[in-house]
Amino acid sequence: MMTVITRVQLDADQADAWDEAMIRRMRTAESVDGWVSGQILTPEAEPTRRVIVGVWETREHWKAWHEDPTFEETRADLDSMGVDDGDSVWHEPIYSAVRE
Repeated sequence: MMTVITRVQLDADQADAWDEAMIRRMRTAESVDGWVSGQILTPEAEPTRRVIVGVWETREHWKAWHEDPTFEETRADLDSMGVDDGDSVWHEPIYSAVRE
Protein backbone atom coordinates (compact mmCIF):
# COMPACT_ATOMS: atom_id res chain seq x y z
CA MET A 1 0.00 0.00 0.00
CA MET A 2 1.01 3.60 -0.63
CA THR A 3 -0.40 6.81 0.82
CA VAL A 4 -0.26 10.15 -0.95
CA ILE A 5 -0.89 13.33 1.02
CA THR A 6 -1.63 16.51 -0.92
CA ARG A 7 -1.90 19.97 0.61
CA VAL A 8 -3.86 22.63 -1.28
CA GLN A 9 -4.53 26.30 -0.54
CA LEU A 10 -7.98 27.44 -1.68
CA ASP A 11 -9.48 30.78 -2.56
CA ALA A 12 -12.00 31.57 0.19
CA ASP A 13 -14.62 32.31 -2.49
CA GLN A 14 -14.08 28.90 -4.11
CA ALA A 15 -13.87 26.65 -1.04
CA ASP A 16 -17.42 25.27 -1.17
CA ALA A 17 -17.30 24.62 -4.92
CA TRP A 18 -13.85 23.03 -4.59
CA ASP A 19 -15.09 20.76 -1.79
CA GLU A 20 -18.04 19.62 -3.92
CA ALA A 21 -15.82 18.86 -6.93
CA MET A 22 -13.23 17.02 -4.84
CA ILE A 23 -15.91 14.96 -3.09
CA ARG A 24 -17.25 13.95 -6.52
CA ARG A 25 -13.73 12.96 -7.54
CA MET A 26 -13.16 10.93 -4.37
CA ARG A 27 -16.53 9.16 -4.66
CA THR A 28 -15.69 8.16 -8.21
CA ALA A 29 -12.26 6.92 -7.12
CA GLU A 30 -13.95 4.48 -4.74
CA SER A 31 -14.82 2.24 -7.71
CA VAL A 32 -11.37 2.43 -9.34
CA ASP A 33 -9.07 -0.58 -9.29
CA GLY A 34 -6.41 -0.19 -6.60
CA TRP A 35 -8.21 2.43 -4.50
CA VAL A 36 -8.15 1.65 -0.77
CA SER A 37 -9.39 4.77 1.04
CA GLY A 38 -9.37 8.54 1.05
CA GLN A 39 -10.08 11.61 3.13
CA ILE A 40 -10.43 15.33 2.55
CA LEU A 41 -9.35 17.23 5.64
CA THR A 42 -9.26 20.87 6.67
CA PRO A 43 -6.93 22.00 9.45
CA GLU A 44 -8.82 23.62 12.35
CA ALA A 45 -6.95 26.91 12.16
CA GLU A 46 -6.79 27.11 8.35
CA PRO A 47 -10.30 27.05 6.84
CA THR A 48 -9.06 27.62 3.27
CA ARG A 49 -6.46 24.85 3.33
CA ARG A 50 -7.25 21.24 2.42
CA VAL A 51 -5.30 18.06 2.99
CA ILE A 52 -6.20 15.14 0.72
CA VAL A 53 -5.20 11.68 1.89
CA GLY A 54 -5.35 8.90 -0.66
CA VAL A 55 -4.45 5.28 0.03
CA TRP A 56 -3.79 3.07 -2.98
CA GLU A 57 -2.62 -0.50 -3.44
CA THR A 58 0.24 0.77 -5.61
CA ARG A 59 1.47 4.05 -7.02
CA GLU A 60 0.75 2.63 -10.49
CA HIS A 61 -2.95 2.36 -9.61
CA TRP A 62 -2.92 6.03 -8.63
CA LYS A 63 -1.19 6.96 -11.89
CA ALA A 64 -3.79 5.02 -13.91
CA TRP A 65 -6.56 6.88 -12.07
CA HIS A 66 -4.98 10.19 -13.06
CA GLU A 67 -5.32 9.17 -16.71
CA ASP A 68 -8.99 8.17 -16.34
CA PRO A 69 -11.49 10.42 -18.21
CA THR A 70 -13.55 10.92 -15.04
CA PHE A 71 -10.47 12.21 -13.22
CA GLU A 72 -9.73 14.56 -16.12
CA GLU A 73 -13.30 15.88 -15.96
CA THR A 74 -12.97 16.84 -12.31
CA ARG A 75 -9.52 18.28 -13.00
CA ALA A 76 -11.14 20.71 -15.44
CA ASP A 77 -13.68 21.71 -12.77
CA LEU A 78 -10.96 22.25 -10.17
CA ASP A 79 -8.65 24.07 -12.60
CA SER A 80 -11.47 26.50 -13.44
CA MET A 81 -11.43 27.57 -9.79
CA GLY A 82 -7.84 28.72 -10.04
CA VAL A 83 -6.53 26.20 -7.54
CA ASP A 84 -3.36 24.30 -8.40
CA ASP A 85 -2.80 20.58 -7.84
CA GLY A 86 -1.08 21.29 -4.55
CA ASP A 87 1.99 19.72 -3.03
CA SER A 88 1.89 15.91 -2.94
CA VAL A 89 4.14 13.65 -0.87
CA TRP A 90 4.14 9.85 -1.01
CA HIS A 91 4.38 7.73 2.13
CA GLU A 92 4.94 4.03 2.74
CA PRO A 93 3.08 2.71 5.77
CA ILE A 94 5.00 1.28 8.68
CA TYR A 95 1.80 0.39 10.54
CA SER A 96 -1.86 0.62 9.58
CA ALA A 97 -5.03 -0.31 11.48
CA VAL A 98 -8.69 0.01 10.57
CA ARG A 99 -11.67 -0.75 12.79
CA GLU A 100 -14.37 -2.63 10.89
